[in-house]
Amino acid sequence: MIFKKYPKIIWAVSKISDGNMSFLKGNPKEVLENRKTFLSSLGINLNSLIAMELQHGVDIEKVGKKDLERGIFH
Repeated sequence: MIFKKYPKIIWAVSKISDGNMSFLKGNPKEVLENRKTFLSSLGINLNSLIAMELQHGVDIEKVGKKDLERGIFH
């Protein structure tokens, strides 16, 4: 598996039963609550994340600590 080289990376995939995670489709309050519940089950705090939208192409965006919380709350 690709992430074995990076033990500090936590990866997971939500299921339909975890609720809507997208602000594009649904009530923002519900989305935030679903995200909090899902991530807390993994021991992850919302404030320590960066959420990005996947777009097909060749561009790469470098992110760092200055970008924490980006895309998480809206």
